[in-house]
Amino acid sequence: MEYPGTERVIARASCRSNNLPGDIIVTNLGVSFERSTGFLRTGRMRAHHFTFDEIHNIRLESKGIAGSLTGSVILAIDHRSRTFGTRTTRYHMQKNDANRILRALKYVHERKDAPRQLEMLLLRLIKPHGKVDLRHISTMSNVREVVARVRGINQTQLWDADSFATVRNVVAGLIADGRLDGIINENHEYVPSTMITRKSVEYQIVLDFATILAQLKTKGIVLQSLECPSCKGQLEYPKDGSSTTCTFCGATIAAFDIFEKFKGLLS
Repeated sequence: MEYPGTERVIARASCRSNNLPGDIIVTNLGVSFERSTGFLRTGRMRAHHFTFDEIHNIRLESKGIAGSLTGSVILAIDHRSRTFGTRTTRYHMQKNDANRILRALKYVHERKDAPRQLEMLLLRLIKPHGKVDLRHISTMSNVREVVARVRGINQTQLWDADSFATVRNVVAGLIADGRLDGIINENHEYVPSTMITRKSVEYQIVLDFATILAQLKTKGIVLQSLECPSCKGQLEYPKDGSSTTCTFCGATIAAFDIFEKFKGLLS
C-alpha cells in the first residue's frame, strides 16, 4: 500500500544541470535533481525539486548537429517560482533517457488525474439512468481501466472485488459532495432520490379509495362509479377503505388495482 505523501521513485536518468553532473529523478510527488558529490562522484545530494503543481510545461530541445551525432538532447522544464516567477531548468542528457523520463512523467500525470477521470466517467454512466447496479458498472472494461490507474496497477492485476470497492467508494463520495442525489441500497445499487420520493408518494396514494379519489380530483377527474375488473359490473365508487366487494360477482377489488389503472395520471 502506498500512503499519501510517501515518495516513490518511478524513473531516474543521468544528466547535467547548470553544468553539474547528477541524476534527474521522477517520483510520484514531482521531479528532482540530485547532483553528484564526493571525490569519485558516487554520492548524491538533492539540489532542487519541483512539484507537479509547480511544473506547467515540459519539452525537448535539440542540441543541433552536435547533439544528433552524440544522441543527446535537452529536457527543459518550465516551472513557477515564488521568488523569480516562471523559470526554465534544462537537463542535458541522452535522447533515450529523455524519452524514458517523458514516459514516466506521462504515467504520473495520468495517475494523478485518474481520480477525477473516474468521477467524470461514473457520473456519465449513472446520471442519465435510474437505478444502477454498481457491481455491473465496476466490471465494465473502460471503468476497470481507470480504476487500475487510480490504484497504480496494471488492469490485469485488478481484482473484481477491488474494482467494485473503488467504484462504490467514489460513488459514495459523489453523493456526499452533492454531485449525485441518491443513496446506495443494500443490493449495492445507486438509487436516485426521485425514485425514492416517487415510491413514497405511491405508497401513500394506494392506502385507500378516499386518497385515490382526492388525488384524482386534483387532476380534474371526478369518479362516480367503479367497474369491476372481473365481471365489468358498474359499482358505486367506495368512499373509503382499501378494498371493496363486487355486488354482482363477489370479487374483491383492491384500491391498489384502481391505482394501477390511473397511475399515469397520478404520477
